[in-house]
Amino acid sequence: MHIKRFRGKILEEALRAVKAAFGDDAVILSTKKGEGFAEVLAAVDFDVAEIEKRFGEDTAVKRELDGLKGELSEIRCLFSSAVKDGAVRELAGLGPGAVKLYEEMVRTGVRDELSRNLVRAAASEKGGGNLRDRVLRVINEKTTVCNPLAGGERPRLFALLGPTGVGKTTTIAKIAARLKVKGGAKVGLISIDTARPGANEVLKASARAIGVPVDSPATKEDFTRALWKYKDRDVVLIDTPGKNPVDSKAMGQLRHMLAGGVPVKTALVLSATARDESLFNACRGFARAMPIDCLVFTRLDETRQAGSIVNTSAFLKKPIAYLCDGQRIPDDIRMASSGAIGNLVFGRGHGGENG
Repeated sequence: MHIKRFRGKILEEALRAVKAAFGDDAVILSTKKGEGFAEVLAAVDFDVAEIEKRFGEDTAVKRELDGLKGELSEIRCLFSSAVKDGAVRELAGLGPGAVKLYEEMVRTGVRDELSRNLVRAAASEKGGGNLRDRVLRVINEKTTVCNPLAGGERPRLFALLGPTGVGKTTTIAKIAARLKVKGGAKVGLISIDTARPGANEVLKASARAIGVPVDSPATKEDFTRALWKYKDRDVVLIDTPGKNPVDSKAMGQLRHMLAGGVPVKTALVLSATARDESLFNACRGFARAMPIDCLVFTRLDETRQAGSIVNTSAFLKKPIAYLCDGQRIPDDIRMASSGAIGNLVFGRGHGGENG
């Protein structure tokens, strides 16, 4: 977008200058009149990146572009401020504390629009309690949780997917220890993360500590044989290599390995410290490649802004299964519990339950 200010002695003169410079496609952003002058701020679309590529070495052009970018940034800020002011005025009419709750959620990382919608929904509820209690109730109702290993035929197959570095291997070890030590389940482990020998060693060490077998198939055929080997197990947990969600070839390889005649439940593992756009990008990439059944969030101990888990669950429209808040195996993992996500967002709890 090309933005420029035009001046004239009267408004009509400034508008004629706009038409002469920008033509009929010009957009009038604002007008201002003063004593003896009139000013018009107008814009017309163009590709800033293309202009920079062609004329980036031209100092005069670069200076003009920098100035225009500054003006555009100023307009965006003014527009954003106007939108927010309107939202705040609307929320103020919903009852005492509505604006404060909205601002508190935004500070904890819940997206602006989602925060407003949650407060609106809470204000329209007929149930008892003050507005804060109703907001907590709405968050808990809209951010669903699940136990991905409940029910179903044995063995229940559960694969953890996700970008590199989110803690899938450690999370697999925690779930395995939790199932074996606390639940008495017969567990089998499969790691198809053969590109990182270190990851396999971590999983094998954890498996030895709790007395759980682990296989590391390198091919689709080996993977099928490993599944058959563990046919008498209650649960088979599958560790996968970290993948770039925009790498369609890598996504295809992962889909090919997991595809087959047996149903595999999948969880997308994400770091609660990541920015929303990175989380949403991961959701898009993995969901395009294969069905995602639920979400697992790690590194909750490293952030005070737990709003990202609400944002991501709402974006992907999938329930949350596990929450991880440390490196200890099996202590630092909890099943996400119904009724606790709101408390986690507001810093009142850990959002899960032990056991």
